[in-house]
Amino acid sequence: MRSKWLCIVFAGLLFSLAILGLATPDRLFSENENRYLTALPALSFDALIDGTFMENMEQYLTDQFPLRDGWVKLKTKLALFSGQRDSGGIYIGKDGYLIEVFRENELGNFEKNLGYIAAFAKKMEAMGHPVSFMPVPTASQILRDKLWQYVPEIDQAALIERAKAAGLAVVDVMPALSAHKNEYIYYRTDHHWTSLGAYYAYQVLLGGEAKPLAAFEEQILSRSFLGTTHSKVGLYTEMDTITAYLGPEQVQATYNQTETRSSLYERSYLETKDKYSVFLNANQSLSVIDTGIKNGKKLMLIKDSYANCFVQFLTGHYEQIHVIDLRYFKTDPAEYAKQQGLTQTLVLYNLKGFAQAAELYRLGQ
Repeated sequence: MRSKWLCIVFAGLLFSLAILGLATPDRLFSENENRYLTALPALSFDALIDGTFMENMEQYLTDQFPLRDGWVKLKTKLALFSGQRDSGGIYIGKDGYLIEVFRENELGNFEKNLGYIAAFAKKMEAMGHPVSFMPVPTASQILRDKLWQYVPEIDQAALIERAKAAGLAVVDVMPALSAHKNEYIYYRTDHHWTSLGAYYAYQVLLGGEAKPLAAFEEQILSRSFLGTTHSKVGLYTEMDTITAYLGPEQVQATYNQTETRSSLYERSYLETKDKYSVFLNANQSLSVIDTGIKNGKKLMLIKDSYANCFVQFLTGHYEQIHVIDLRYFKTDPAEYAKQQGLTQTLVLYNLKGFAQAAELYRLGQ
């Protein structure tokens, strides 16, 4: 009798969720996850035969599941209650850190991408244009002490050594970040490094030319940031603080050759969930920063989003900084550098993002 009532309750719950799903309009965008959600796929004979319709339908049902955010939070709490320390690859670490790990099976395009950069560097250096590569270790490597024992994590130091062995001019920031691991150099609730972490990497890049931190105006932009790792587990933790370091230069940033701003910070994002996008107006195809300096140095920065908060430290050293996101930038980077008279290139990616990047093949063309 008891099992009969459990079946009735369970069936009723499923029926209620189905009715709620039908009655609730589909969501186009999840502000919590900062991504567009899957729309109802169109049914076609080809899509049905090759299996893509069922794949898309499965993702659609997952994305549009009623009360999705609440279920994500409940799933995480149940996992913690059962003794698990992770949820979807995000580990609940010490001191409120939610850390995304980088596993061996996520190496993906790592070796191919090293080859693409090496081919690009060879081509550019033949024209007197040096190319360097800054592979940034993620929090799971530097903040290993925040994770529990036996967490499966790839040795990112070994990956950096593989980049050096490939003949690349590597800017190795791991020792500097490790030396400052007890400082606030990675966000607790997001996969990015903080501006302070980016500053220590800037010191490695510029060496003796780097300015002391006191030379910049420290400005707190937000004390209520909850980032991507928080969105994936739905677990409350201490909110993060976003800090900017403003140089004295009167910069002008032009995005995609259309929008011009007199600041590197798009403060309207501070009113949204995606507060990290305050740096460089999110991920633009092309951002050109004019610094007002006349020293003939023009940098091409090929990057992922880790570079967005890094650029603020470079404005005192280059006449221009051309920031390129290859996911959206369709011009040949070598040809663009030649046309614009750029003098050097820095490729900056976090190591996990670099291993999974599918766009770097365009450097090897």
